[in-house]
Amino acid sequence: MAQKFLNGVHISGTTQLDFMPTHESEGIITLGRYDSNTSRYHNIKSYVSSTLASNYLKFSLHNGTADTVVDALTLKGDGSATFAGDIKQSNRIVLQDNGTIQWGASANYGNLTWDTGYALMHGQSGMGIKFGTNGSTLALTLDTSQNATFAGNVTVSGTSSSFN
Repeated sequence: MAQKFLNGVHISGTTQLDFMPTHESEGIITLGRYDSNTSRYHNIKSYVSSTLASNYLKFSLHNGTADTVVDALTLKGDGSATFAGDIKQSNRIVLQDNGTIQWGASANYGNLTWDTGYALMHGQSGMGIKFGTNGSTLALTLDTSQNATFAGNVTVSGTSSSFN
């Protein structure tokens, strides 16, 4: 297949790009630059078939090595999405591949980790943890010495008591 080079392309309205060579094959749009002996580029890969689960759209990014990319995001026909690394949103939430959700500023963050048989929530950098109800009403505080402070009554085995 002959390569076509388009410089300064401007397209408006709905445009169909047919770049899959045959039925049930992967088509690739490459965005980047080619030097005399080095290629640095990103790819958008598409696979379309009559099977829902096998359809995908992949976004591949140049990984710093000449002529290579890494699949950063894969969108599947069944609506699922696969990220190659952590999901980050404004330094507030990071979903790590080890089952940990990390939130907060980079220096003071909290973790929520799921593992076999337990879930663990903890703060970092000398932080306690506070739990609230009704939007912003403080209910329970766990300090860095593992002391618990309850804002209301504590019920133990069906018995209610007030602590001051």
